[in-house]
Amino acid sequence: MDKDSWVSQTQINNASQETERVIRALVSEILRIFDYDPFSGFIQGKSLSIVLDISLPCPQCCSKTHNKAQKFDYIVYLNSTPDKHGQMLYQLAHEMTHFFMCNSPDDEKYRWIAEVLCASASLFALKNLSPDVKSSIFKGNESCFDKYLQNHLIQYDPDKTNTPNKLLLAYSDTLEDQYCERRFRNNRLAFWIYEEMEHKTQGWSAVPIIVQMSFRDNPSSKGFLERWRSSCITDEQRTFVSKLINLFYPTAR
Repeated sequence: MDKDSWVSQTQINNASQETERVIRALVSEILRIFDYDPFSGFIQGKSLSIVLDISLPCPQCCSKTHNKAQKFDYIVYLNSTPDKHGQMLYQLAHEMTHFFMCNSPDDEKYRWIAEVLCASASLFALKNLSPDVKSSIFKGNESCFDKYLQNHLIQYDPDKTNTPNKLLLAYSDTLEDQYCERRFRNNRLAFWIYEEMEHKTQGWSAVPIIVQMSFRDNPSSKGFLERWRSSCITDEQRTFVSKLINLFYPTAR
């Protein structure tokens, strides 16, 4: 089975035939943009369903591990309305990145890393959507992706004096009542990644490697990133993670 066949066999629910066609086109683009491989690593053989439900308060990726009653290994829920294609891609890129990381890491201490990567994936997807796909699938509405991207860049464009390292020190990830503040922080960090990588996704295939890592010795977040880098396979992947380390911890070597 190739990637196109995998996309065609992914279950999509609560969507019209046209919306289903749109979602499949966007999923194919996400695989291409980030070089995600549904046939390798821990994700191999995992079943996926994508559900469109505008009544939900937020999109999410749910694992069967935490809900034994669900039929599929993973369910991605979107709450975008069918006509808002920019928002749909933004949500899909975020939740599909959780899927390819198998919702790891589980430890709350490192969850910010996954959330920042997923938030930045949304920006990269909006920026790198193929012009051919825009013109063929979204003819007459091609500009919606650039508009949605610009709205988010304006919203989260950080004060350049508020560096990523300062942002990390500003909030405690252990306080539940800081959820909104942490989300805003994560989106700002995502902007920094988007800028640091110059809007390009070389080495992004390192992201699914996170699911293979074990942290029984409870390293620091910096130690997490360094161990991730040492687990990378290609030079592009190592360069990608090194940029993240230097971005978040500028004194790291």
